[in-house]
Amino acid sequence: MLPSRLVPLVSPILALTIGCSGDRPVNESAESESDRRPWAQGPLLEAVLGATSGADAPLSYIDDAAIDSRGYVYIDDLQTKGVIVLNPDLSYNRTVGREGEGPGEFTSVSAIQILPGDSLFAFDGSLDRVSIFASGSDKPAYVQDLRGEIRHGRVWRFPGSPGYLSWYFPPFMASGSDAGQVRVDILLHLRGEDHSRIDSLFSFASGDVLVERIQDTKGSAVNVARHPFGGRSFVRVLDNSTVVYANSLALEAMSIDVDGAVGRLFSHETLPIDVTRAELKSTADAYSRKFAGMLREGAPYRWPPLLGMVVDDSKRVWLGIRKPDRTNVEWAAFASDGTHVASVDLPAGFMLYAVRGSRLIGAMPDETDLPQFRAYDLPLLESRVAAGGIGTSQ
Repeated sequence: MLPSRLVPLVSPILALTIGCSGDRPVNESAESESDRRPWAQGPLLEAVLGATSGADAPLSYIDDAAIDSRGYVYIDDLQTKGVIVLNPDLSYNRTVGREGEGPGEFTSVSAIQILPGDSLFAFDGSLDRVSIFASGSDKPAYVQDLRGEIRHGRVWRFPGSPGYLSWYFPPFMASGSDAGQVRVDILLHLRGEDHSRIDSLFSFASGDVLVERIQDTKGSAVNVARHPFGGRSFVRVLDNSTVVYANSLALEAMSIDVDGAVGRLFSHETLPIDVTRAELKSTADAYSRKFAGMLREGAPYRWPPLLGMVVDDSKRVWLGIRKPDRTNVEWAAFASDGTHVASVDLPAGFMLYAVRGSRLIGAMPDETDLPQFRAYDLPLLESRVAAGGIGTSQ
């Protein structure tokens, strides 16, 4: 059961906005630059492609990635029973861990993180277990079993602190007993020497999904898929005691302190972008017949403004902002005080997973529709920070 002192703090992030669907993207000509990008205090920098992964990297379905101080890339691939490691040039290095339930083994890695000293943190959501590997080691230096009354969906470490951040999301019931109810996810702080003390930090509406419940002679089952035009939440650890939260439905970021203080880092208006009929068709065609029918029945839609969120090693918050022309995504970096530092346009289809210094890493589908990792360099980013003193933690 959840902690008795839990008091939900529902985020004021906007609810899903429904718009008119047409055959053409939103007309940009009627909007000025300041109308489209009211947050744009910093420059739009040019990215240089520095490296790409090859066929030797066993990538299939990327969930998250991280980069250490030496440039090594660590990948949480949902089809891999371990953590894939790429060299700084993105060639394959090794896989940390293997399938199993013993020390250094995994059944399902659901969160990874690089800790101070380049230690690798990995959480197995199926085993409810934390494993920490020293830099360059394939044997865990620390293992912590978190099994208890609560099943933790994702867990991260607060760097320099013994506490954990847990993202709890309620399971779907095949019986349909939760149908029509507002589903709520909760961020929890695990404290104490054995991490048995659990405090609620923040609660928010669960991400929008498509749900199919099946009742037949064999019993009950439930199929769940993410709603491509619905809201989803992004959570990242900012520092030893602070979490950043954002929702894809608004260009807004919240800070949550482990002592319970909640504040808005920044909030900006965005240009609504309608989902065209062609986009709805191509998206629905990628789903099963049942889910495709659900999508078509709910039209028209607007695209959520945000595609993702990253916190870099200088405590800058990067948000992927959808653009009306569909060919690029603007990744905008904000300082921890909410000031816009700089932005970069990266190809649509590229998902940014981590930023360290002036290097941005992420993945996008190749010609065979498998993920390919890419590393982009922003040489002017750090020189701007050094010259202006902006975007760094004090």
